[in-house]
Amino acid sequence: MTLRKAFLFGAGVGAMAGFLVAAYMVGSSARARADRCASLTGEAQLQCVTRETNKAIVVTDDLDHYGVDDVWVESPADGKGDCEDFALTKARLLQQLGWSPSRMQLAVFGYGKQAHAVLLIDDKYVLDNLTPWVGRWKGYSPKAMGLYPIDVARSLARFTPSRMIATNGAR
Repeated sequence: MTLRKAFLFGAGVGAMAGFLVAAYMVGSSARARADRCASLTGEAQLQCVTRETNKAIVVTDDLDHYGVDDVWVESPADGKGDCEDFALTKARLLQQLGWSPSRMQLAVFGYGKQAHAVLLIDDKYVLDNLTPWVGRWKGYSPKAMGLYPIDVARSLARFTPSRMIATNGAR
């Protein structure tokens, strides 16, 4: 084996080992977050999931992070993401805690030229990465651009208006 091949092999093995360690740590931290919230119920559990997820992910714009406008990632392995990544991660954690996906929707809002996504539970509770508190849907001032059932949102790689179940705030 040449020195170059040995280096490339070593770098490949090192990179793979690093990835596996990071994946284990993310999985472990997700389990730890679920454990911290498991003894709670109802709105208190929603609050815990919001707080734990908001602490675990660093807000990072997709363009800066991936070099493209929009990428949807559940439980980002590197701990960086934007609003829909937070919402998808919260949905996964709630599902691990026994919440049915049928109770969850990804709501996408317009703020001028910006868009923002939150997790909507039971058409009532809003879990948002911009605040550590669980909000009420009727108290949100922006109109929803659309809603995705959480299982549909998980299957998407980016914003896809044709897959929404409601648009322009209609329910």
